[in-house]
Amino acid sequence: MPDALHDPLGLIGTAIAEKYEVLKLAGEGGFSVVYKAQHLIWRQPVAMKFFVLLEKADPSARDRLLDEFIQEGRLMSELSSRSAAIVQARDIGKLQTSDGWIPYMVLEWLDGIALDELLIAEIRVRAPARDLVASMKLLEPVAAALEIAHRQGVAHRDMKPANVMVIGPNPREPLAVKVLDFGIAKVMGEQVEQQQMQETGQQITAFTPSYGAPEQFSRKYGATGPWTDVYAMALILIELLRGGQRALEGETLFELGAVSCSDTKRPVPSSFGLPTSPALEAVFAKALALEPKDRYPTMGAFWSGLTHAVTPGAPTWQNAGSSTAGPASASASSIRIHVAEGALLTGREPTLSGAAWLDSATVPTPRA
Repeated sequence: MPDALHDPLGLIGTAIAEKYEVLKLAGEGGFSVVYKAQHLIWRQPVAMKFFVLLEKADPSARDRLLDEFIQEGRLMSELSSRSAAIVQARDIGKLQTSDGWIPYMVLEWLDGIALDELLIAEIRVRAPARDLVASMKLLEPVAAALEIAHRQGVAHRDMKPANVMVIGPNPREPLAVKVLDFGIAKVMGEQVEQQQMQETGQQITAFTPSYGAPEQFSRKYGATGPWTDVYAMALILIELLRGGQRALEGETLFELGAVSCSDTKRPVPSSFGLPTSPALEAVFAKALALEPKDRYPTMGAFWSGLTHAVTPGAPTWQNAGSSTAGPASASASSIRIHVAEGALLTGREPTLSGAAWLDSATVPTPRA
């Protein structure tokens, strides 16, 4: 939980853009600082995420980065209008500082628990692992939201349990599930590469290595895209089936990359002794293929394959999560926003109370 007296940007008690009263620090990570605020007119809580990493951008690139940030915010808003399972973007702006400016997004305030926190809580009480049907039921809203984005040519590129918010009094039977961290992946990724190993001396990545696809560890596998999200979603399903034990096991970026890129052992169900079938094994093998060209091209294709493997002869899976809003623009790249609520400690990964956005700037500690 953040220190009540800690205020890294000195904003508590101030009004931003004459619209948002900053109430308290919600949390901070390597990329951003998040505050809980209240809309001064609507009197409703919101979360304000300040992307502090961009304050350190080269002055010659700041205008371009701000333009890209605005484009990403627009795409975020359009995507969230098409699916209730995507966290809503409410506003966008920039905070003037003595050194320049810090861009920020205003997002809906969510009360719930991130899936990674939920899994750790379930491990502590020795709750039984979910079977595949229960796991698919939990994640179907996520699959539907990602399919909407994938059909617009947009990829998340940092899917992980921490970016899945479970909302409701009974997390085993949630009222809603939200996809988080649809944020400024392209802009932040570029800035991360420029500042890698600077100041902190740490290895920084624009994705979470424990859920990284081969193309995120090595460019020899080609570009990232919707197929990258398919890979991560398959890993999340394996983790649910294993009762919270991650599919990629390793303590360093190198070790995790070696597991993800292994051409001799793939993290399919049979690798962990999980119940499986030839049809199910084939679906996971395709979703977790080493080469992106060999994977399902979108989340919808993967989810359809799973549905047929679990229930042979079932109708083709239809995405029921989209709204009637107009199509989102595919001109901008994927968006990264990450929310967590009711946080429990998760090793060295930062955890925040309230609605808080984390950044996974370092390789997380493997779960015991």
